[in-house]
Amino acid sequence: MNKLLQILLLAIPNLIFCQIGTYNIAVIDSVKPLEKGPNKTMIHQIKLNKNGTFEFRSPPEIGCLTWREFKGTWTQKRSTLILTDTVKVQTKDIEFEHNNISDKKYYDLIFKLDSKKMFADKPIQITFIYDFESEIKNTVSNFTTDTNGRINIPFKNIKNLNFLSAFRIEVMLENGEKRWDYYTTNNYVNRKEKDLPNTVIANIKSSTYKQTIIRTTKASISGEELQIASSKSQKSKLSQLVTPLAFGTSYKLSLVNY
Repeated sequence: MNKLLQILLLAIPNLIFCQIGTYNIAVIDSVKPLEKGPNKTMIHQIKLNKNGTFEFRSPPEIGCLTWREFKGTWTQKRSTLILTDTVKVQTKDIEFEHNNISDKKYYDLIFKLDSKKMFADKPIQITFIYDFESEIKNTVSNFTTDTNGRINIPFKNIKNLNFLSAFRIEVMLENGEKRWDYYTTNNYVNRKEKDLPNTVIANIKSSTYKQTIIRTTKASISGEELQIASSKSQKSKLSQLVTPLAFGTSYKLSLVNY
């Protein structure tokens, strides 16, 4: 078997292993993130391949299904690395507003088209998604909105309500196009942290937009360390949909043979 020489840019300790297929991938966690926030993806590992490609790796917090990778190409100018990748973004199929009314003992789901027209007398498919640790299988139910575009689901009719973490809502437009999205107020669709608000307005979009955006990350190499200087996405109408990347303060260079 031919061995490919690769440069692994690793931030420092905690070793996590995730089995993906038949391979075990070792990830080194950064203990000193440069910046972190709920709307950022933390990059713990950067792998540079000899053929000019790279991978940004973000290990999972709650299970291997949340592992994220971003792949692209890299070039080097003196001590500066330029890493370029592309991100595909799309406007949401459905946007949600919510409120919690304490005396309601049911989920009051209100469906609108483009925030104006009531989505009345229409079939709606709802998947009830449960906390992954409960090992309860998700269930699918079909409903029809009333003349006011509403669906009421009593709490007593939902099995395993205490483990409910999200709804997956799917609708069909009159032109045959499908719209779907997850409704949750938790950080993860399949991890319950709190109860879902019981009053929800689902604004279904008749038109959605897609775009591929170029992202450029620059880094400098000093001795055996790599430091990220900047990471920017090209400006466009949809660039705000790109989740920013957060990096460690530095990454230690080491050579690995695979």
